[in-house]
Amino acid sequence: MHKPLLTLSMKYFSLFLLAGFTTVAAAQTPVAPDSLPRCGVTSSFLEKNIDPQLLQQMNTQWQANSKKSKANGRLSADDPVLVVPVMFHIAHLGEAVGEGSNLSEGRIQAALAALNNIYRARGQYADANDTRIEFVLANCSGIDRANASSVPDFINKGVIYGGSNQQQVKDIFGPYQNKFINIYVSHMMTGAGGYAYYGGDMFITTYGLPNKGNQPEGVRLLAHELGHSLFLDHTFSGDNSCLGCSNDNVACPANGNPFNNGDQVADTPPHRVYDLNYFTPAYATNPCTNEPFGLDLVKNHMAYNTDARRFSPGQIARMRFFLENYLGYWRNSDAVPTPNNQIALSSVPANVCVGTPVAISYDNNSGSSSPTLLIQKGEDIVYYVDATSSPANFEFPKYRNGFIRDDYKLENGTDYRVQVAAGCNSRTSDSFKVKNLSQYTALIVGADGNNFPNSGSNLYLYPCTSSSLTLKAKFTFTVQGVTHTVPDSELSAYNFQWTYNGNPIPGATGSTFVVTSNRSGGSYRYSATGATCPGPINSYTTANVYPSTSAYNFTSDWDGSYSPPRSQCEGRAVMLYAGYVSNSATYDWYRDGVLLPGETSRTLSATATGTYKVVARDGSCSVNSSALDGISLHFGTLLENRIIINSGDSTICSRTDLASTATQPNQGFSYQWLRNGSNIPNATESYLTASTAGIYSLRLTQGNCQSVSNGIDLKKGSKQEKPIITGPKSFVNGLTHYLYVENINNVGIEWFRDGQPLTNNLYTHLAVSSSGVYTVRKGYNECVIESDPFVANFGSTITPQIESNDTVYVACNDQSSYLYLRFKDRYYENSVGLTFRWIKDGNDLPADQATGTYYYPKEPGVYRLRVTKDGNSGLSNPITVTTTSDRTVKLTAEQGVLSTCSGNVVKLIFPEVGNYNIPLVWKRDGVVLANQYRSKLTAYESGSYTATYQGDGCTVTTDPLPVTIGSGATSATLSGDYAIRTGETANLLLTAPAGLSYFFKLSDGSEYKGQGATTLIPKSPNLSTTYTLTGFGTYCGLGNASGTAQIDVTKCPEGTVNTTLATGYWDTPANWSCGSVPTVLDLVRVSAPHTIYLPMNYGAKSKSVELLGNILQEANTILRMGQE
Repeated sequence: MHKPLLTLSMKYFSLFLLAGFTTVAAAQTPVAPDSLPRCGVTSSFLEKNIDPQLLQQMNTQWQANSKKSKANGRLSADDPVLVVPVMFHIAHLGEAVGEGSNLSEGRIQAALAALNNIYRARGQYADANDTRIEFVLANCSGIDRANASSVPDFINKGVIYGGSNQQQVKDIFGPYQNKFINIYVSHMMTGAGGYAYYGGDMFITTYGLPNKGNQPEGVRLLAHELGHSLFLDHTFSGDNSCLGCSNDNVACPANGNPFNNGDQVADTPPHRVYDLNYFTPAYATNPCTNEPFGLDLVKNHMAYNTDARRFSPGQIARMRFFLENYLGYWRNSDAVPTPNNQIALSSVPANVCVGTPVAISYDNNSGSSSPTLLIQKGEDIVYYVDATSSPANFEFPKYRNGFIRDDYKLENGTDYRVQVAAGCNSRTSDSFKVKNLSQYTALIVGADGNNFPNSGSNLYLYPCTSSSLTLKAKFTFTVQGVTHTVPDSELSAYNFQWTYNGNPIPGATGSTFVVTSNRSGGSYRYSATGATCPGPINSYTTANVYPSTSAYNFTSDWDGSYSPPRSQCEGRAVMLYAGYVSNSATYDWYRDGVLLPGETSRTLSATATGTYKVVARDGSCSVNSSALDGISLHFGTLLENRIIINSGDSTICSRTDLASTATQPNQGFSYQWLRNGSNIPNATESYLTASTAGIYSLRLTQGNCQSVSNGIDLKKGSKQEKPIITGPKSFVNGLTHYLYVENINNVGIEWFRDGQPLTNNLYTHLAVSSSGVYTVRKGYNECVIESDPFVANFGSTITPQIESNDTVYVACNDQSSYLYLRFKDRYYENSVGLTFRWIKDGNDLPADQATGTYYYPKEPGVYRLRVTKDGNSGLSNPITVTTTSDRTVKLTAEQGVLSTCSGNVVKLIFPEVGNYNIPLVWKRDGVVLANQYRSKLTAYESGSYTATYQGDGCTVTTDPLPVTIGSGATSATLSGDYAIRTGETANLLLTAPAGLSYFFKLSDGSEYKGQGATTLIPKSPNLSTTYTLTGFGTYCGLGNASGTAQIDVTKCPEGTVNTTLATGYWDTPANWSCGSVPTVLDLVRVSAPHTIYLPMNYGAKSKSVELLGNILQEANTILRMGQE
């Protein structure tokens, strides 16, 4: 889009310039780049007029000032704060003040406070650059209102960008004044989200002034447009992009003179508008500079993004330059007020409860009306209240999805304050603490305060009928990934009520409740109300307690809602739990089958490598456990470290979200993301948004241990990866079927039938009851891609499918075999109206055993399922069941990773088998691994792994699977010495370790990926060039790069033929020239005249014959070497 340069007549003259203005209009939408202002705006658009010669003079002075300035926008406390008055003109639709588009004074005061935080780098913007520019309500009131309903098209279109009603909207506010920035606010705008003029007015929608749900994004739009008023342009200015045009031919902005080209700011590198999208990380390469974008650009208020947070120092210098030299009609006007701050606060509580009204008393003697309560956390405005009288009431939203944002951890917050603002006057209270009971997680735990071993909200506990069980209330809350427990001493301030199957239990009003043996099974919960905050708090967990005469025990590592990694850094601990719980139970803990003396509690803090198991006893009650019970832990220097694509594809269109699987709380993890083996600056969360191609990995640290994850190779593309629709092979009349879409990876989708969008169409499955051609669109904007069509024709044909729980398909003669076959019902809403009959070797099986959706085969054979509806039948796919007693299958690895970096592990998986209670035998290099018997194994050492399953009279053994632990980037060498003519190609040779994929970089800036011992790199330089290997590594990190390659280019005349020479006898007379230079490797006999010319004017190699062997010249022959 080419940026509009627009001209209109001027209505006032600058006191400084005494001449007309030509004004550049700039606009921004808060949503998406396809809403940018359209191209071709005419010169009649603008309302102010800066004379082009005068504008050139201003910019020339700006350039001169910038080149000699040493501060360049980096300010100190000695630099003055420049105060700019603003007037908000509220163009409403006739509503009462505070209703609809007639915004309240509180909403404007909150916007102004948040705006000043942006420009002064306060609160959440504290890491930005302070502009030392502040905005104040003009004349200490700064708000006027007018009903604009009578303005043509205003009701339906608002202010029309580039349209005729802009001036009519302005006229309803009376005579124009230029001693403050005029901000015109309307309920909507057609053609833009906002726009402003250099040195002049701005137009914005109500979106730009935050309500209690959209702060702070709207204020960033306000900050953007005010930047235009202060002579800032878009950072992509000059890129010739336009709405509706192809992005293929968009040019990078000129930057020969950064003070005159583009946005006229030297430290905002040139870029194209679509190079810098909403998710571009700071480390991504700017195609216009081949350097990283940097934080000052990707989070710049004058670019298009959703996380604008800063102005660059150069932008600050430019705004201040124009304010100090050309915009004195604002800074020096009599509209700049002098606050008296005659406001007193008389009552602010020390503690405030979320969801409970709070009364604030004040005395307003400032002379300004309509006071506002601005609620602050630190410097950030998190809430506002329009006060009509004292005392004024406010109430924090109760839930975290209200206006209080998640990063305002209320239990951790003691720096809340109330600011009473009236016009330009204000007074701020002392700090108070906010308690948010809705942020508590209310749990049910054991009498010892430890969690019951369960990962969900429902606990299932089976004590013996002769025992009692104590349930205890526990409150937790999480701050920055760390879970905290409310001390028991604070629980006494709460009133509890326990319930049984939803009914209050009389007298059960304490923080604990004992389930006695005289109670039958049922569900227990509690609610709590607080003395400080009323609450209530309802328990997140439900304890389902079912006494039994024969109880069951298991060993668990579930710590609340999380299972910690089973590979831990040495020095840490993992809490283990007994699954059986009662007040009279006793416990014995074992490691690798050896009793641990003194460990008799329900919990165990494990700190040593081994397989742990707990045995529970409870008087005469039988407490059983599985032969496979046990938890294998490893403590050392290795950490399980995997990353996955959380959203998006391996082909990046706009973004791909990566995530670590090591996100369990209280584990002490720290993260550092890598791209092509190098640290990504500021990428230290457990997740990463990637918008640049490369091999990504994650360095995970826990204590003194560190590992690098698997690598994910992301490519750049113009489209998402195509979604795939799966469904039944036939659609049966009278049944509702399901279609599923795959290859989505958490990217938004939309279903269509016959080209029309469907309702409730955003899910990964779709209920289908009518014929049609179905498609799925995946992604947004320019990244949208559509699936291949899926044709659904309903009829009488039935094509069922069956599957097995056992991927080995072995049934043994032992009647305890766990193998079963089942009807694959995922494509059917239900099976109403269907009848089933299992078939073996073409014969119906007995009706009393084979008419359900499941069948348990005991004999070998070929099994199928016949499904019938309304007299129409269909046969399923066949599954062959064998009784082979010795069968070989294949191991797999989690995510297919068999080679991993130093410090990491490999997870191996045995194929699913029917009987889960038969242990496996794992071996490494033929040696049995003690205490490893589950279907998944964590490999900590390199070697060849096998697993064997023996049960039900069957033996299943895997093929050996090689695992490499400790792969990493070592070294690579570049070599080669070539002579080519212009236009020819030479292949440089990279020698590297085989195994992991690797990447490397050459001295000309080119980057490559490779795998294998050697990689050929084609090069076709126009001039003789020496290439150096400047970087090499794998996703594990950077390695050693060495070596050079030389390509000599001879500029031979067209038609020159190179001669290929062999060792041995040179018995054919020849003349060699223009680069046809032989290399002699072995003994050569010259038996005919040979002349080698060195045509220096064509840039041939400097040597004629490279003597790596010997030349034997026979009698009566000539070997002549020289220059033409």
